[in-house]
Amino acid sequence: MAIHPEVQDRVHQEARTAWPDLNDASWSDSTLSDYGMLEYTLAVFRETLRLFPAEVRTGRVATRDTVIPCEVRNPTTGEWETRELAVDEGVEAVLNIHGLHMDPRSWGKDVDAFRPERFVDRPEDGYEWPRDSWVPFTSGPHVCLGQRFALLEGVCVLARLLRKYRIRPTREVARLSHAEQWKKLTAWTVGVTATPGRVDLVLEPRSD
Repeated sequence: MAIHPEVQDRVHQEARTAWPDLNDASWSDSTLSDYGMLEYTLAVFRETLRLFPAEVRTGRVATRDTVIPCEVRNPTTGEWETRELAVDEGVEAVLNIHGLHMDPRSWGKDVDAFRPERFVDRPEDGYEWPRDSWVPFTSGPHVCLGQRFALLEGVCVLARLLRKYRIRPTREVARLSHAEQWKKLTAWTVGVTATPGRVDLVLEPRSD
């Protein structure tokens, strides 16, 4: 958000709606109802996890012979075709979480862009963001038990941080082009989990 000020400002405005007065008791005694006022902030959090999931892949071992429906791209026509993949008992299947999150069939041609709006449903034109293509906590019976807590805590911390501060890149980073800033600030390595690199940011107190 440091290099997407329009996103940051929108989160700030949403946070101001939840906590209009920092001297009011509602600021020091925030409740669960505040979370319901942070729809766009939740979208920012989800978009961040789409681009940078903590777990980039996960494996499962088949406990019995099974068949998985899948899509395969026809090398001749370029079209995606529905197929079935036989998986034998004892075989490990690996879900590429990051690959799924970067699939343009689900997320559009701008899949590389940081665009939180893709996580805001638009009932007026029938758009719903693809729930089955966002699995940073995995899904189904083995979904992470901490998913709800992580979303609640992460969204509220983010909103409260931006309620009081503006985030900017350091002067050294700000001199770079937008693409170079993005590359530097979002550098990560993958081990057991994804690990962010050095983040050169400045927190500037807001006057409002």
